[in-house]
Amino acid sequence: MTKDKIFSIIAFCYGISYKKLSEETKFIEDLSADSLSLIEMIDMINLEFNTKINDSALERIVTIGDLISIVDDK
Repeated sequence: MTKDKIFSIIAFCYGISYKKLSEETKFIEDLSADSLSLIEMIDMINLEFNTKINDSALERIVTIGDLISIVDDK
């Protein structure tokens, strides 16, 4: 369930089909994410999951799978 919600938020934020996303999708290389779009997406994740992803965790996020792992650990 966490994975599905995260995929939905990412698809919304980056205007891409949910079906084109995988845990191996890279934010910068595959989705052309910049720092502002990443922060906005993380804010949505934090609100949805009532969590706080800190700056040190944010630096470790390269792929969607990384993000899912961090949210699951919270």
